Amino acid sequence: MATRVRVQIAMAYLEEAVLEVLSKAEEEGCGCLGPAEVSHRTGIYRGADRLVDAIAAGTLNSLEDRGLVKRCTQPNGRGGWKISS
Repeated sequence: MATRVRVQIAMAYLEEAVLEVLSKAEEEGCGCLGPAEVSHRTGIYRGADRLVDAIAAGTLNSLEDRGLVKRCTQPNGRGGWKISS
């Protein structure tokens, strides 16, 4: 299998996991999650230094570009994402 195909499959699974976490958060009444919470709930590698939560943030940005999630403000005043309605 070509590298590009493997990456596309991996991204599909990653995006599915992020959407599942955001959907469950919505059901729990706390639909707006930041990248750190998404990383924590999914088990996505968090990174170190300035790249902390970069994988989750990049995945969320990609989902936002396709209209599957939208930005919101968390109760702590920081930016986050939630499932698009």
